[in-house]
Amino acid sequence: MLQESYSRLIRARTTGRIRHAKAFLFATARNAAILACRAKGLTQAETARLLNVSQPLVSKVLRAARN
Repeated sequence: MLQESYSRLIRARTTGRIRHAKAFLFATARNAAILACRAKGLTQAETARLLNVSQPLVSKVLRAARN
């Protein structure tokens, strides 16, 4: 998960799309953790509780991953 997050940070920085690298890295890691929980079969509510994030955020990340 860490490697994937860092890899996305490096790719995005080369395109000049990032203003706040630390925030981008943390958001990317959080989103990767949400996707990993989903891959393990956890529900949105379980994922939200486990990662201490809101259920609407989990839903938003999962919807974006489908597109």
